[in-house]
Amino acid sequence: KIQSSGNKWSDYSVCSNGFVPVGMAYLALANGGNTDINDFQCDQTGCRAWCKNSACEVQARCAKGPGLRVIVGSAVETAAFGWRDPATCPPGYVVLSVSRIDLYGGGENVDV
Repeated sequence: KIQSSGNKWSDYSVCSNGFVPVGMAYLALANGGNTDINDFQCDQTGCRAWCKNSACEVQARCAKGPGLRVIVGSAVETAAFGWRDPATCPPGYVVLSVSRIDLYGGGENVDV
């Protein structure tokens, strides 16, 4: 697990040699009160998070398999309180997990 002091990007939680990151395995805020996970990202490098007003811990979920190749699919944006069509992967790939959630605005009532 990677520990971050908060209000900045954490370092990447990376996988052991031969494994690839396939999503977030663990993400926890250390403090209560006015805290939030503002942004998290998992890509070919690993996983990281921006934790607002709190230290946090981040851990990538890693997988290994013959021919396993992980890519980031399409991104979608939506307004508050709305739904959009789902993000997708190119032909030949399947969705395993969320690659990124970024909460815009940073207000007090912005939550994942």
